[in-house]
Amino acid sequence: GGGGGGGGAECAAKVDMKAFTGLVERECGNLREEGSVCSPMCRKAMAHRAAAFGCCWPSVIKAYADIEPQASSAWMEWEGALKARCGVSMHAETCAEQEEQASEASLKDKVLRLERQQKKSHHLLLALLHKLRSPSLPP
Repeated sequence: GGGGGGGGAECAAKVDMKAFTGLVERECGNLREEGSVCSPMCRKAMAHRAAAFGCCWPSVIKAYADIEPQASSAWMEWEGALKARCGVSMHAETCAEQEEQASEASLKDKVLRLERQQKKSHHLLLALLHKLRSPSLPP
């Protein structure tokens, strides 16, 4: 922990989607699968995460909707399954909308930066391949 301030700007860090995905897989399995059930462990873990994420969850999903619509809709579907099977809602009812809107721009920037980081190595590889294929240009 340590270091306050920033508010919603820390959402991208708080809602670590990679770690969260791992947790979901470990504790819940595929809730969207036909006939899947919500284990007590899953319910407990998800309720804990929902409380920890608070306002950040809808903000992150909103940011995803702009960057990666497929990921956003997949998470929304998953959330619906979680609500139906576990009775856990990721959206915090106490969320103030103005707060969300204020932090949305900086959050989007953070999420974009995280996405960029992940894609960087891939882009470096593509750039390298491109350089190898194309004749070198005179300076």
